[in-house]
Amino acid sequence: MERAYLSSTDFGAGMMYACSVTSMMQPEVKAPELESIAEEHYLTRREQKEGALRRLKQAFDTNRRVRKDKILAQEGESLVKTIGRMVYVSACILFDGLVLTEIIVRLDRTAFAWFVFAVVLGSAIVVQRNQYDEWFTVDISQFE
Repeated sequence: MERAYLSSTDFGAGMMYACSVTSMMQPEVKAPELESIAEEHYLTRREQKEGALRRLKQAFDTNRRVRKDKILAQEGESLVKTIGRMVYVSACILFDGLVLTEIIVRLDRTAFAWFVFAVVLGSAIVVQRNQYDEWFTVDISQFE
């Protein structure tokens, strides 16, 4: 991926870069009059800004729709699963905040201790997130 270095006054190009980064994470919705962002080079600044804002709005709308669908899908799940979700998150926070901080205390607050703590905390968060995604998935296919 190319990095774009933009000045703070180049708002239109900044929005284009933000939209291109956002579009990599979200399903791409293309405007009918533009086939790609590369063609915007030939448009006026106003048309570029309008196109960037339109793409940004579409990305926000997509995110909003997905969040709404997840909330609606959770309405039909059991109370045990809802409570389990809250208990799991609480347990993860307590584990990360109380148990893993013992690494720093046991290793006498050295730079090595902080490094080990950061590595273990990062690994724990990745494992916890994967477990959460596996156990508490929400099926939103019924809303599409």
